[in-house]
Amino acid sequence: MIAKIDKGYIVAHNFHGKVKKLYNSLEWTIWLATIRNCSVSTINMYARTMERFWVWTLYNDVRENESFAFYLARYREALLNGYKIEENVFDTYLQADVSVTINDEQPKTKQTVNKSLAGIKSYMYYIDESELVENKNFIDINSV
Repeated sequence: MIAKIDKGYIVAHNFHGKVKKLYNSLEWTIWLATIRNCSVSTINMYARTMERFWVWTLYNDVRENESFAFYLARYREALLNGYKIEENVFDTYLQADVSVTINDEQPKTKQTVNKSLAGIKSYMYYIDESELVENKNFIDINSV
């Protein structure tokens, strides 16, 4: 889900009964608007892209010794081919587990996939940049 909060958006998902928020998604969307001067439609598209990626990551673990580049390549292939995420949920009325479709993505074109990857890269760039600024151990004050 994407929730509008003041000047930005929070990306979150109800994962096994607990809301999992995407780290710094609100700050990222505000950064897109104020620093990157992105239009509202671009911010909405990037937020939807990150929501889709966030949900996919919650249900698709990183494989042993898999780098982020290969993980992202797996996601790209999933977008190109289409994918479905289902979860078994206990239905109190039926008193049984029921399969619920969380996400059912139809195959995307390469152009659409590239736009999605641009949104993900924007988020990763923001996280990387904000970590460098906030963690002074990364900044060599003698070189300034």
